[in-house]
Amino acid sequence: MVDMCSSVRIKKHSNFLLCCDVADKMYFVAEGLVMQRYDDGEREKAVSFHFDGDFVTSHESFLNQTPSEFYLRTIEDSTLLYWERKDYINFLKEKSNAVLASLSFVNELFYQEFRAKSRLLTYPAEKLYTYLITEEPKLIQRVPLTYIAEYMGITNEYLSRIRRKLASH
Repeated sequence: MVDMCSSVRIKKHSNFLLCCDVADKMYFVAEGLVMQRYDDGEREKAVSFHFDGDFVTSHESFLNQTPSEFYLRTIEDSTLLYWERKDYINFLKEKSNAVLASLSFVNELFYQEFRAKSRLLTYPAEKLYTYLITEEPKLIQRVPLTYIAEYMGITNEYLSRIRRKLASH
C-alpha cells in the first residue's frame, strides 16, 4: 500500500477537505498539524487535532462515502501522505490479513475518539486543561489558545482565567 500513496505539501491555515464533500482520501501527517473542525453555518468548533505520525480523514465519510460533517484545516505548514479510497479498498481485497489489521486500526481510532470525547463531556474545564497539560503536552505547545478554548467548549477569557489560576499555584 505504501507504493500507492502520494504526497502533498499544504500551507498553514488551508482547508483541504470541506464540509459536505465526500472524503475520498486517507491522510497521514508526515509533518505538521491538522485540525478537524465542525461548522453548522452558525458556529465553528475544533473537534480534534492530528500531529506528526497521525492518520486523519473524515472517517465516517471515508468509510460510508457520505458527505462529511467536518472539514480539515492545517494549523502549521504540513506534509501529508495520502491514499485514495479506491486504492485502500483494492488493498483490502488483495491482502487477506489487511482486513483484520484495518479493523484493528479503526477500533483503535474509535477508542481514542471515545476517550477524548468522554473527557470533553465529563471533565470540568480546569480538570480538562490540567489533563491536556500533563497527558497531551504537544497540543498545549503547538495549538493556538483560541482553538484549545474552542475544543474545550469554553471562551478564550475563561481559558485565560484557568491558565492564570494554574500558574499561580
